[in-house]
Parts: sequence; C-alpha cells; structure tokens
Amino acid sequence: MDIKESKEQKSKKKLSTGMREAVSWLAQNPQEAALLLPSGVKKYLKTMGFLTLWLAAPLIIIMAMFTGPASFIPSAKPEIYVQEKQLPADNAKIEFIVKFQGVKDIIPEGAKVNIVIQDLNAGAYIRFENILTKQKPGSPEIFQGNINLSKEFLNKTVNFWLKGPVHLQRKFENLTIVEGQVLDLTDKPLLPGDVQLPQTGSDNEISDLDRDYLWSLLQAAGQRRLTAEEIISSDLDFDGKITSRDMSLLIDSGLGTKGEE
Repeated sequence: MDIKESKEQKSKKKLSTGMREAVSWLAQNPQEAALLLPSGVKKYLKTMGFLTLWLAAPLIIIMAMFTGPASFIPSAKPEIYVQEKQLPADNAKIEFIVKFQGVKDIIPEGAKVNIVIQDLNAGAYIRFENILTKQKPGSPEIFQGNINLSKEFLNKTVNFWLKGPVHLQRKFENLTIVEGQVLDLTDKPLLPGDVQLPQTGSDNEISDLDRDYLWSLLQAAGQRRLTAEEIISSDLDFDGKITSRDMSLLIDSGLGTKGEE
C-alpha cells in the first residue's frame, strides 16, 4: 500500500512539474504558442475570452468602488448643525434682552452675564455662566442673548437672577418663561460699579474699595499704559478705556448700594 501510493505521488509530481513548465513557456512565448493552435481552438479561445471579460466587468467595477481611489466612494453624510447637536431634545432656546446702564458706544465684542433661575414650585436651581450678549442695533444700552433651558422650567413661576461683569446683580421675581417668547428684562437696568478688584474680584456691592481702585487706575492711566486686565476690571461703560466717565457711573449708582439677592 505504501509503495503504490509512493508511485502515484511521484507520477503526480512529475505531471505537475510538466504543467508548470508548459504554462511558463506559453506565458513567455505567446506568439509562438498561438501558431501551434488549430483555427477552431483559436476561435474558441477568443469567444471564451470575450465572455469572460463581459461577465467579469461588473465584478471589476464593484471591487474598484470598495478598494480603488477615494473618488469612487460616496462622501459621508454631513453632520447635523452643531447648534442642533448641542441642544438636547428636552431643552428650549430662550432669548432674553437686558439693559446695561451707561453704555453709549458700539460694543462689537458684546458682554457676558451670569444667570441663575429657580423653579419656585420644585425649588430647583439652574445656573449659567459667561453667557454672551450682543448689542441690539440702534439701542446701545440694550443687549440680547439666549440660553438653552431645560423644559422643566418652562411655563412655571420662576425667580431669575442676572449679573453683569462689573454690575450689581438684579433679581426678577415671579416670571413665567415661555418657549418662543423673548424674555424682556430691561425694566431693571444693570447698575455699573461692582469693580473686579485684583485680589477678591466683585462682591455684588459698590463700596469705597471699588471707588478707590477705579481712582488708582485713573491716576495710573495718566502715567502709563494700562493692562488689558486692568481695563476690563473697571471699564463700566465698555468703551475700552478707563476715564472719568467710569467714575461718574459708579458714583451715580451709589456708594453702599448692594446687588439684589
């Protein structure tokens, strides 16, 4: 049994070697190989070659779409607008307008505010920090902004606190926030004068400390160029400078005046 299988293996090996040599010669000498074939065989091979190419063409195209250059692959679907992605399904975009008392110039960069909202029934609070507001065209003191508010605060009685960067905090009581309606808070202007002190920041009160620091900046402005931090800390009218008008606005708001808690 072993001897017989050994002979068969030798025979197969010899046949395989001969076939490889024949295929190699055909590949290297295609014209000579064609002369050896009968006309009927040549015609048969041409027909089969055409059929093979015709049947293989769709497969070649499909493979090119998945393995070829990127231009064959359809571009990915664009993502949804970023603003829509940032707004969860249970939130609503609420627009509001506020009045910064004493602003008279155009302020392209706008002003940021902090907001706290309390649901008076549930007692829940929600806080927003550094919300950007932009000037309303034609009204230098009026700024408008928006927040993405959880719908659990809609159509309910709420308290609303609002504080500007160098302004006393205002409290708006018993408001009802309705989706699609602009929340008008201009009836209580934000009073300027709560200066950002170097060590302690603002304390929601206009005191001698605020006045004295602003006065020191006025004196320094006549001798050197103030830093950006110094200007931001006490620029009560948002004009990008520290001037006597800032001091006038602080005095008008009243020393000893506190923000609403």
